[in-house]
Amino acid sequence: MNTRNTINSLKSYRLLNIHLRRTGFYTFLTKSFIKLVAVIGLLVAALMFIQQHFGDIEMLITQSLTGASPFAVIAVFLTSESLLGLIPPDLFILWAQTLSNPKLMVLLLAVLSYIGGIASYFIGKYIASHGKMKTILTERYPNFHKRITQWGGLLILVAALFPIPYSAACMVTGAAKFSFKAFLFWGLARIPRFFLYLSVINFVL
Repeated sequence: MNTRNTINSLKSYRLLNIHLRRTGFYTFLTKSFIKLVAVIGLLVAALMFIQQHFGDIEMLITQSLTGASPFAVIAVFLTSESLLGLIPPDLFILWAQTLSNPKLMVLLLAVLSYIGGIASYFIGKYIASHGKMKTILTERYPNFHKRITQWGGLLILVAALFPIPYSAACMVTGAAKFSFKAFLFWGLARIPRFFLYLSVINFVL
């Protein structure tokens, strides 16, 4: 019985591998990885340039946000993460560096980003019930709609980890009526992404 299960598992894995290769998943993953490396490289270069020519980055951020309530910044972040990722989360990770406990704040930001993704999922689900709105969404992000059908949770995994519009991917996922439980599982990959960027920022600063 165990041998039969093993053989069936191997066959399933082989079929999945063939499907992913034929539908271009590995090419998409490679391009996403290259984009991640490029974004991290640009982030490092930008931080080093600012540090060298304009002084201490943390001091600059602190001065620019003088008088801003942390709750207001967090509210703006959550809104952004729920509505197509209007502001790059890296800026908020930089802001977290100015606080007394940056790691705790980055963890909070990561969890809020995860929650923002859930909000986007339900926005997408709501859009799916309105024909014209669904058409606009699918036309705006045709590749996401096609890929969630082809790859399922693997698209959410890649969008969570790599520099791909995560909120948009979550909306299309909801509109496609993808399993919510599976979405919650794959979306957890969003959290380590924040700590990867935190590590890069700490390395530079």
